[in-house]
Amino acid sequence: MNASPTRSRSFGRRALTAVLLGLLAGAGPAFAGEQPPASAAAPRSIRAEEARSADGIGYRRLHWQEGAEAGSIHLVTVDPRRYVVRLALPLKQSVGGYPLPRYLYEQQALVAFTGSYLTTFLPATPRGLVKVDDTLRSNAVEGVEFARIVDGIVCFAEAGSPAVTRRQTTSSSRTAPLPAILVAPFAGEGQYDAYPSCLQGGPLLVENGGQRAVDWEAVDQVGKRFASGLFTRAFVAETGDGQVVLGIADPIPLQMLAWSLTEGMRGLGADGLAIKSALNLTGRNTAGLIGTVLGLDAAPLGTVDTLLPNAIIVSRP
Repeated sequence: MNASPTRSRSFGRRALTAVLLGLLAGAGPAFAGEQPPASAAAPRSIRAEEARSADGIGYRRLHWQEGAEAGSIHLVTVDPRRYVVRLALPLKQSVGGYPLPRYLYEQQALVAFTGSYLTTFLPATPRGLVKVDDTLRSNAVEGVEFARIVDGIVCFAEAGSPAVTRRQTTSSSRTAPLPAILVAPFAGEGQYDAYPSCLQGGPLLVENGGQRAVDWEAVDQVGKRFASGLFTRAFVAETGDGQVVLGIADPIPLQMLAWSLTEGMRGLGADGLAIKSALNLTGRNTAGLIGTVLGLDAAPLGTVDTLLPNAIIVSRP
């Protein structure tokens, strides 16, 4: 039996309405394989805002922006031919860590900077490899998950000149100057034997002057938005001419920091630095820098009152 005209028109209106709703929702068999267009990446920019230097130590402040997010990156550069850069421990091991101002005072340092990752805050205990004064103080991190984050190492020769006192043997059995700083992927025991001070950190952000390939999603899964979150960051870097760079970045995603230290720096021309390699260190309320030079005592960077198990210091030979 045929349907009445009234029922047919009613069915037709319902069918048309269903089709229109399917189109609006992006659903329906004809559209099942299609995805909405991906939103364009937020534009990135960086500019130099401040620079000053004195006697082989410099300070720069950069302003970064990615879409609606923005902040500052602070860089302290050190000439290792004129200063010693090394790791330090609390003189009293029983106190469970020092804040950065105490490292600065007791070591008679010019700059005190964030050290290793932490396993516990009270007492402050390190996580990952820490080598100080030729003695291994903490073993390399174990476990595949956290190793995705802590995949790099920084070592310091400590000498006032990279050609003085410390030398390494080359494959041809001749001696060669040991570089004042090594920032590289972590390769296990033997890599750091020649250096008196070493620290495991990560992720390694810059390698051979370019952004290192990092699985940011995997890092986020390990560290609860460790890469994509807006957190204060500490990092150490080496320039192409051998300068040591100690950096504090206002809350910033790691991807943006890696871009700032590579493409962003190149875009600054003479106002930028030629970053050869860069390693992320601990962050949030453990990222800090204080000094007695260039006004850093009056305006310390990051957080400087958290107890730390070790610190990177800069001092005179």
